[in-house]
Amino acid sequence: MSTLKVDTIATRSGSGSITVSNDLANTGHASIGVSAVDASRALTVAGATDGSSGSGLVVYNSSLASKFSVRDDGLVSITNNATVGGTLVNTGLITASAGVAIGGTGTANTLDDYEEGFYNPTYGASGGYGNQTYTSRVGVYTKIGNIVKVWVDMTLSANSSQAGIPIITLPFTSASTSNLGTDSTGSQRYEMGSWTPWAVDSAISSGLTTGWISVGSAHMTMYRWSGSYNYGHTNLPLNATGRIAGTIWYTAAF
Repeated sequence: MSTLKVDTIATRSGSGSITVSNDLANTGHASIGVSAVDASRALTVAGATDGSSGSGLVVYNSSLASKFSVRDDGLVSITNNATVGGTLVNTGLITASAGVAIGGTGTANTLDDYEEGFYNPTYGASGGYGNQTYTSRVGVYTKIGNIVKVWVDMTLSANSSQAGIPIITLPFTSASTSNLGTDSTGSQRYEMGSWTPWAVDSAISSGLTTGWISVGSAHMTMYRWSGSYNYGHTNLPLNATGRIAGTIWYTAAF
């Protein structure tokens, strides 16, 4: 059985309170009145295992250094150093399955998704993808909430049997009209996305390229301006080869 150790207890007259001049300790556990940060202990707050609403503050014996700290200036640190591939890295991870509220507690203030990764973009066509052979192909994306940034870089050495209008596939479906809302007159709004070309070979487009993402779509339809101004767009040619690379920004489905 654990022993409750109290070195000195002094009562304040008339207040009914107790002043502990030294540590109030339960053997084998953290003391009250002293720092719980110790190189030989790990600290966690755990929910009750019996299904009740209670919770426990648990201190585990450990040979590891402190994993969690709160400084007096408000800085909170989560640290879990580990050696990965010969390099010391911090693998500490905070998870919030329901999201993180920023600047408020409502749905509009909640960041509930972050993702980054790679995918294989396709330079297909709206009425039939056709058959493509790629010399190189890469797609890199970052998704923060419902905003997606994509970098695509593809070089086609062969392309045939396309039908419709050329497209570039996306890693996530775009937002719907209900996601984007209506204006003051009740008209539906559209968010066409944004295409910033870096390199588009002349065989793919003999002019300046642009793009359009329809609502609820998983691709950007590709066009070119008919002149040197930002109007009068026309379809890109089908079954073209060469390099097409650039950045796409768009709103994903909520």
